[in-house]
Amino acid sequence: MFETNQTLSQSIIVNMTILKRCRPLLFVSENQLLLYKQNRIYLYNLDSEKFEYLVSFEFSVKYFLFDSIPLFSRLLRLNSCNAVLLDDNHVLLVFNKSFYELDLQKKSLSIGMPVSKGSRPLNMVRVEGVEGFDDGLYYGEYFDNAYRGEVSVKQIFAKDREKIVYTFLPNTIYHVHNLLPDKSNQCVWVFTGDLDNESGIWKATNNFSKVEPVKIGSQLYRACVAFIVPEGILYATDSQEEANYICLLYEEDGEYKVRKIQEISGPVIYGTKYRDGYCFSTTVEPAIVKKYSRKEMLRYLLTLKKGKGVKDYKSHLYLGSLKNGFRDVYSAKKDLLPMGLFQFGSLTFPETNNFFISKLVLYQIATVRHDMDTVFLVAD
Repeated sequence: MFETNQTLSQSIIVNMTILKRCRPLLFVSENQLLLYKQNRIYLYNLDSEKFEYLVSFEFSVKYFLFDSIPLFSRLLRLNSCNAVLLDDNHVLLVFNKSFYELDLQKKSLSIGMPVSKGSRPLNMVRVEGVEGFDDGLYYGEYFDNAYRGEVSVKQIFAKDREKIVYTFLPNTIYHVHNLLPDKSNQCVWVFTGDLDNESGIWKATNNFSKVEPVKIGSQLYRACVAFIVPEGILYATDSQEEANYICLLYEEDGEYKVRKIQEISGPVIYGTKYRDGYCFSTTVEPAIVKKYSRKEMLRYLLTLKKGKGVKDYKSHLYLGSLKNGFRDVYSAKKDLLPMGLFQFGSLTFPETNNFFISKLVLYQIATVRHDMDTVFLVAD
């Protein structure tokens, strides 16, 4: 770990701290961060800057041989691990295409339950106190749906049991990006992609017995990150093909409308809430695959060319609010390796679980500096 004072142009970032080769997963308290590093899970204390070893995943020759080599780790997606807090003592982890339950007190892992489609959900969401819905953990299937089969939303009941609560029919969507519980509107918003006719914002009510499109049929409605705000739903678009925006979905005279708040430099897959504001990070990625063929897939895997909706070869971090606007406060340059093979240039965030976090924590992927490192940013 090292620390450096750094003031970036047009930035409010005044200090950076780096944890090498660590991936931040989630905050279990305001000063305790769950981390993944080379097949192991640690608890990191932000005040003492000390690590506490918790558990290791089951031994794997693949991870043993390649996880310590950054390029192979990226190529084989060995650095992928997601987490969501179940309660004060239990965490659900998604690792190596399986779900695991971590007991923080006992420092133990359950036997893994395989992810049925794809390697992992893009997001897992807790639904609590939304009228008409059972409390619990939900996710939408996120996978390479080349032949446009059915896509389901599922509820996880236990470390080894889940059920389908809703299914999109074949040729409706590509996959599910995110779910957003909304207590005031007694619904759960569903965000889907990827082509124009598949990209939409859907409103689910009554335990997903009714799911209706609110906005659909445009890259303007393709989103992965969204937040409930008093004015409506704040979200950022996720398009490699067109210009991207921070937007507001709002209701007026019984009709849902979308207002563009600010144009941004690229598609947004990751975001988080920070203090009284919201963060969106852009990715550097190639053009979307529209027709599947061996030639097209090779292009996607090997290309160094960014999509039309990506303005430059940097991942940018936007921080702000509807009231104060959004500022580009930090950026990281994409490295020169092919995007499809070695991952998009990205800035990801741990789950904050509504804790007040003094430092903005992110994880850099496929960047020239601090690749696969956890970065702590302190805002002025």
